[in-house]
Amino acid sequence: GDRLLAYEALLRAGAGLLDAFWPVESDDWRRFIAQMRLATVYPGLQGVGFGAPVEESGRAATKVVLLEPLDDANRLALGFDMAGEPRRRAAMERAGNSGSPALSAKVVLIQDLRRGLHTAGFLLFLPVYSSQTLPATVPERRQSLRGFVYGAFRAEDFFRTTLRGTVADASIE
Repeated sequence: GDRLLAYEALLRAGAGLLDAFWPVESDDWRRFIAQMRLATVYPGLQGVGFGAPVEESGRAATKVVLLEPLDDANRLALGFDMAGEPRRRAAMERAGNSGSPALSAKVVLIQDLRRGLHTAGFLLFLPVYSSQTLPATVPERRQSLRGFVYGAFRAEDFFRTTLRGTVADASIE
């Protein structure tokens, strides 16, 4: 619980940056995320990105447009359409309609899939709107949705660090 709240706070900071400096360039996103020191402060988090809605051959897509740290693995996820995958899309719809963070069901992170790895992962999505306050209705939220700040997690890394020092023999399903 507490650990997830810390990650949510990080995503909210990202949403604040996007709101204050829209449109945000990739260099600004890189510098912002570098200050967050993900590896030491947020263990288990593979990257923090922003997915923006785009029209693509008549259908709505949500493409990864910003992602840091932009290492070789995360570079593979740039341009990926998260709305094209049902579990990611369901979490984004919940987040966008509610205005609250939403966790995805288990997925394989695209940066792993494209390297032939099939490790379990999940994503935490936070909607970003063009208005400074949360739009009152679902149609207004859909209308003003800029996209989603999200965190990508490898499940094993996340749970290993979250449970460290709590229980000796925990197993996670």
